[in-house]
Amino acid sequence: MLIIVPSFFEYQKESRRASRLLWLMFFAGVGLLFVSANLVLGFVLTFFHFYSAQEITPYALNSFFLLALIGGSAFSKWQELNADGPIGIVLGLGAKLLEPSLATEKEKKLLNVVEEMAIAASISVPEVFVLEREIGINAFAAGLAPSQAVLAVTRGALEFLNRDELQALVAHEFSHILNGDMNRNTKLLALLHGFFVLTNLGSWLIEPGKASDGRRQGTPFAAIGILFLIFGWLCQFWGKLVQASVARRQEDLADASAVQFTRNAKALVGVLSKIGGWNSLLSHPAILAYRHFFIASPISVKKLDLFSTHPPLLERIRKFMPGFREPFPLMESTTIQKLQDEIKNSQSSIKIFADEQRGKRKQLETIRLMDPEEISRKLAALPSLAGVQAARYFIHNLPASLDVALKDPYSTRAILAAALISKSEPSVALEQRTYFQKFENADFLKILDEAVEFLNKTSKGSLLSILDLSTPALRKLSKSQRQEFLAHIKALVAIDDQISLFEFIFSRILVQKLQLHRHRVADFYAIRPLLKDMAVLISGLAHFGNASDEKARSAFLAGAHYLGLSEKEFLSREEITLKVFDQSLRSMARASIPLQRKILEACIYTVASDSMINPDELELLRLLSVLFEAPMAKNLEEVTLIKEIA
Repeated sequence: MLIIVPSFFEYQKESRRASRLLWLMFFAGVGLLFVSANLVLGFVLTFFHFYSAQEITPYALNSFFLLALIGGSAFSKWQELNADGPIGIVLGLGAKLLEPSLATEKEKKLLNVVEEMAIAASISVPEVFVLEREIGINAFAAGLAPSQAVLAVTRGALEFLNRDELQALVAHEFSHILNGDMNRNTKLLALLHGFFVLTNLGSWLIEPGKASDGRRQGTPFAAIGILFLIFGWLCQFWGKLVQASVARRQEDLADASAVQFTRNAKALVGVLSKIGGWNSLLSHPAILAYRHFFIASPISVKKLDLFSTHPPLLERIRKFMPGFREPFPLMESTTIQKLQDEIKNSQSSIKIFADEQRGKRKQLETIRLMDPEEISRKLAALPSLAGVQAARYFIHNLPASLDVALKDPYSTRAILAAALISKSEPSVALEQRTYFQKFENADFLKILDEAVEFLNKTSKGSLLSILDLSTPALRKLSKSQRQEFLAHIKALVAIDDQISLFEFIFSRILVQKLQLHRHRVADFYAIRPLLKDMAVLISGLAHFGNASDEKARSAFLAGAHYLGLSEKEFLSREEITLKVFDQSLRSMARASIPLQRKILEACIYTVASDSMINPDELELLRLLSVLFEAPMAKNLEEVTLIKEIA
């Protein structure tokens, strides 16, 4: 079956349309509330002769009060969610963080799948949580950006799904991570909080108090409380309608993406059919507001429920398996009972997944394609099956000692430092190792030496994958430890008094990953204020990818035309230093998301102007994708002619 899935940029357009729909429906709901409340107010004013029904002041005050109440409540919730981050959401729902050193066999399998998907998608590995007390089959992703993402899976999903099905489940959630659904889901959560505040206030106003003799008595604000309840119910109706409308479309796209990632529609059908045969329900009392986050509805719904946040399971399955018919396969009662008995006392052990794909590692010298348009489309695509398989192969071939070390923040520092130890100059490498002898102990140096031996045999692209794998451990470093580590990295790079392009890219991505919880604020929304920086960026990419000035100028024109730059903006090779290039990147990082997407597309056209992408160009694009929070596929074997290095 051919399944057509949008590219990343097409996803972003769909995501922006969904966000506009969300805000449009929110303000439509607020407007409907204003009209209803002011009609009631007009009736009261006329009946009790407080004001003339034609005076505008009472209506303006009423509207302002409602807007302040709903908007203030939503904004307060948004600030809370922004401050706590996604960790606050998952912990609030009773999840526990999966520690690799304490993971059970099935938990280790989940961690491997998440790592594979993250490397294939070129994003930081999300922290993984388990909803330990939930035996329904479900999962969700949360976060304001891919670098902040966390993934939570129920205990039922871990126990009932096989590896292929677990991969399909994770692929579905990675779609939400990559296409902006997480951010929109968090905004929707805040808006729903604003809608529900009237019901909460109404319930509080009519709650009976206690008299001095201990008897319960009514409250003088009961009538006002009843009005708040009525309008609150209206808001709840509209809020649930908004929640359902936004969430259904997201789930359809995520299902299609999961099949694209894995090329295994049967696995996703297996997940959905097992949910149908068992359930996806969660028991947490606060789950109602979060139900649009999950792969399947965490609450019981009727088949024709107007407020259902998910399409019917049968409808979702038949998109990939048209002949599928009910009944769903039932789960074994003994398995369910065993899970219920063991859920509180699960013990930890480790199992390392053995990859079925073994063979000679390929190293890319140059990627060739027929058409720059095709390069742009493929680089902006979501991860492919080939990318996931390559990631699985890479993880499986990591030495066991390094695999364990990457889970520890102290040891991870040694592995990342090893990536910057010079390969070509033994004297520089010795000096770099001697530098760490002044600050670190024998255990650190042992891991450093093991990592250097392994990483010297890998490609530069694999070194960047190490950065993705290291993210969960880096998150555990304190602010002072991060600053100290970055100081060591800066000193390490400066030992030979020069910085290579790869050292620049690696260090810049590392800095970005160590600033995981900074909320990005846009300062630029138009091209004009950034024209000079754009000229530096496009000129730099053109020179880094082409040895001759003539070819560099041609590459510049390809990207410049896309941004509306003229040929006279082209800068010479001597004018483009890494310091100047870095300054332009810092300016671009402050651009709005739509503007960054346009800049990234222009960069892709620049490097693809000669229908070739060399590793340096690909790594520069990778750096831009990290800075712009715009993950791009880096495994292009399916559409490329690869020249292998013997």
